[in-house]
Amino acid sequence: MGTISTEVVEQYGKIVPVSMEEAWKNEGALVTQDGFVRLIDPGLLLPVMEVILPSHPGAIPVFTTAWGDLVVQYDDTYVLALYRYGFYTEYSGIVTDLIFDDLEDHQSQLTRLQRQCYDDAVATLGEPAIDECFGFKLPLAMGGSEVVGNVVRRKLKEHLVFLVQSSGAPRDLDEVDPPEVPGPRGRVASGTGALTDEEKLLAVLGEQYLDMLQSGLEFGIERLPGERAVYVWQLGFGGAQMIVGHDESLLFGTSALGRDQMIETWRTGKRTPATDLALAAAQRRQQP
Repeated sequence: MGTISTEVVEQYGKIVPVSMEEAWKNEGALVTQDGFVRLIDPGLLLPVMEVILPSHPGAIPVFTTAWGDLVVQYDDTYVLALYRYGFYTEYSGIVTDLIFDDLEDHQSQLTRLQRQCYDDAVATLGEPAIDECFGFKLPLAMGGSEVVGNVVRRKLKEHLVFLVQSSGAPRDLDEVDPPEVPGPRGRVASGTGALTDEEKLLAVLGEQYLDMLQSGLEFGIERLPGERAVYVWQLGFGGAQMIVGHDESLLFGTSALGRDQMIETWRTGKRTPATDLALAAAQRRQQP
């Protein structure tokens, strides 16, 4: 995908993890098999880092996603900047080689990296090049919709500068007003209280898996604090349901099961492998 400049390797090779330095030297810029996560040449973005992430002076941009979001190394931590939504948050409190595995994990991509709509965008527009990303023609901060019809391919550096100049630099997630935090599309069941940020991400994960199997339905959401989980169900005829645990484990159920049955089954320790859901969704897409 491209070589990493000698200047970058010499200046930052001893700061980043060993596996990253070796990848820079031997492989260059890399992408995951489906193109969603990229190990980039930091030199691509270093000239504009003070503009696009002024809150973290000296941060090294090491990974990007096809949505133009960044994982940067800042001192001894990894920071995730989700430019689409206008916030940053800690990705990992320690700099480690294990980040490669985590970034390739599909469930982590859905919850932490907010992968949604990526596959549909690739099917419509093709996979962005290493120096490109998907972006919204009308940014979300300006009222744009998070749908493929609002997506275009853009140059990564120029797109990030544009977003910051038009909507401001990313803010700390803890300081972002609740309506600006990406959250679930469903309605929280009455009497359960507001979702925490962690529960919002779990609810989004549940919605995405259910959408894979049957799209177009609205959702209901209920906090299950005693189970450290959220319960997500589709409203309407034939809608399915899912419980998502704090560890992102899943339990899928059809509309034939009642809420209490789902919770009791969850308590037995039964879980639904994410790979089974992905396979079922793929088979459904192949049906005429």
